[in-house]
Amino acid sequence: MSLSDAKPRPIQFRLQTLLLLVVIVALGISAILLTVRCRRLSVQYEEANARLEVSRKEAEESRRIAYELQEEANILKNLMGFPLTDTVSHISVQFQRDMDSFAADIPEPERCYRGLWLRTRQSTAGGQVEHGKSAHAGCNDGSSSGGLLLK
Repeated sequence: MSLSDAKPRPIQFRLQTLLLLVVIVALGISAILLTVRCRRLSVQYEEANARLEVSRKEAEESRRIAYELQEEANILKNLMGFPLTDTVSHISVQFQRDMDSFAADIPEPERCYRGLWLRTRQSTAGGQVEHGKSAHAGCNDGSSSGGLLLK
């Protein structure tokens, strides 16, 4: 072994040690940054999951309300004698035909199936309507559907 061979080894060893130390520090910093990023993503995931749960509950409530409204609409269709598959536009057209045919002499705001029935009942009962109700009892003024939409 010569003298020239002995000197590079300590410097080479020091450089390798320094390089290894830099790599270890860089890996440590990377691990810390990765942990912080994962924590941020975890918090974002938890927030998104909480928003999703709120949206699920709201959607379920909306479905429940829509189901109840559809059930009410179906009951009304049945009470009025229309198939459950009829649309509002079809029922409206048929209603207008019925009113034109059977209630042409009734003022427009007083036209409704119940009013027509009560008027018919009144005329067949000698002018008496049950419980003193007028012929247009139960009719609205035609300005609102009450917010209920029949499908």
